[in-house]
Amino acid sequence: MISIVKDNSIVFGPSAWVPSVITNELAKLGINISLSECEPVSRFDIGDVSLMPVSFQQVSYDPDSQTLIQSTPTIINDVVEISYAVKDIDFDTLKIKALDELSRYRYSIEVNGITINGTRIDTSRDSQAMINGAYAYSQATGGNIEFKTPSGFVTLTAEEIKEIALAVGLHVQDCFSVEKTHTNNINQLSDAEAIKIYMQSNVLTGWQ
Repeated sequence: MISIVKDNSIVFGPSAWVPSVITNELAKLGINISLSECEPVSRFDIGDVSLMPVSFQQVSYDPDSQTLIQSTPTIINDVVEISYAVKDIDFDTLKIKALDELSRYRYSIEVNGITINGTRIDTSRDSQAMINGAYAYSQATGGNIEFKTPSGFVTLTAEEIKEIALAVGLHVQDCFSVEKTHTNNINQLSDAEAIKIYMQSNVLTGWQ
């Protein structure tokens, strides 16, 4: 990472070392120069402008319950220093984050597919719609259905497509039922540590 410094003030960056980008920024300052592909590892002066390397403070924090707040970059010993403050995520935000994570996990289970009588059935949202359509058609006509599964084409009777439709419907409902249970449990928690523990230990339970 590199910054462009003029009169002891950062005028560009921190930025990844991309010579074409740095060249364009220098041109805006009236400096026309071709830069090497090699990133400077120490201060490099070009007239009244300097290219300075960037150093990022290494900070330990818990991403589940904390966030990093970046400070204003400062210049120390010809290096642009980036430091961070660790801030606890407030309880309401942490709860929203947990519920969003729960929803994403439920969705991943919902669309992961199920196996019926040895046949793998796609349960993506598109497949759910197709199965519902096939079921409605078979109930209206009583005819067979040509259907494509992840393992290939199959011919299904009205009763077979009904079995699949009901199984997929039950699978989806189970997913939402488990999510509802976890949502209610999370909403009853009263502190950030309890949410953290719940998301690590409990949220993966109950799914089929």
